Amino acid sequence: MLIAAYTGCGKSTAAQQLGPDVVDLPSMPYRWLLPYKDLSLCSAAELEREKGAFHHIGDPRFPQNYILEILRAEQSGKTVLFPTIVPVINALGDDVRGIFLLTRSVILSQGRLISAPAKCHRF
Repeated sequence: MLIAAYTGCGKSTAAQQLGPDVVDLPSMPYRWLLPYKDLSLCSAAELEREKGAFHHIGDPRFPQNYILEILRAEQSGKTVLFPTIVPVINALGDDVRGIFLLTRSVILSQGRLISAPAKCHRF
């Protein structure tokens, strides 16, 4: 399942609380050419600090590199949470499975993603 969610909706929190079958896939490591060779060696705090930095150079492979990683994670059986990036959603929206778009009213309750029906849109 692919779930696009706006900033502040709780993608990272949901992935942490829902276990290994749910992955939060931030776009930053795919959007920018970062100084890190192995992102798995960076702490979450370091990656968060880098999100707001103005010195990054755009990765010319974006968004194709990110779309590929999203599809790899989904094909491995994961539920993939990712930010609402229009070119990514448009490219993935051509997929017959569709994408769920979640807004801030989505909450995490007892280890499950829940939402008011009007706030969860399927593409």
